[in-house]
Amino acid sequence: MDTKQTVVAIHGGHMYPSDEAYLEHLHAKEVDLERLRPRVSWLSSLDVALGEGFDVFTPRMPSSDNAQYEHWDLWFSRIMQALDRPVILVGHSLGAMFLVKYVSERDTAHQIRGLLLVSGRHDDPGTSEPHTSFTLQGDISTLTQKADRVVFFHSSDDDVVPYESFERFRTAVPGADFLAFDGRGHFLEPSFPELINVIQEVAEGQ
Repeated sequence: MDTKQTVVAIHGGHMYPSDEAYLEHLHAKEVDLERLRPRVSWLSSLDVALGEGFDVFTPRMPSSDNAQYEHWDLWFSRIMQALDRPVILVGHSLGAMFLVKYVSERDTAHQIRGLLLVSGRHDDPGTSEPHTSFTLQGDISTLTQKADRVVFFHSSDDDVVPYESFERFRTAVPGADFLAFDGRGHFLEPSFPELINVIQEVAEGQ
């Protein structure tokens, strides 16, 4: 019997209210050559950091530069069906926002041992952000009923997703754990030891 812990980690992407808004962004976006260089991230090395006791999957989500929730929902549902086993889910940036929406709105057939959400954006119909297919709907406090442990990570100096989103999640999901950081930006570092520690805790049932 395979005793490895299964981890599925989803990276971020970009979303726009419309295809027209996406095209406008491409026309206006400044080309930063430094951001185009290959880089090592904690996500790409997650399997190495966790070691042999973990089976790690990092699926590429559809059209991540102009993401649509319906496409991500379809592909992720197929991944979950193929796994058909208890999982630890990790989401970063738009990946975290997607997992909040997916888990809160769906009933999964198998156990979610951990739901770990890094630098996720919180918007809903009551906020001023442009509405997209990823906009949250309804009560998301049910996350703590659908996952054995829910943990949010955010840094106060995040220049991509404002810290305000972290505070909104703190209010909306009172049963979750919230880990606040300083000086970590959008968590684009080569390593993320605090996340590794939490994954190991979840795997050990802590």
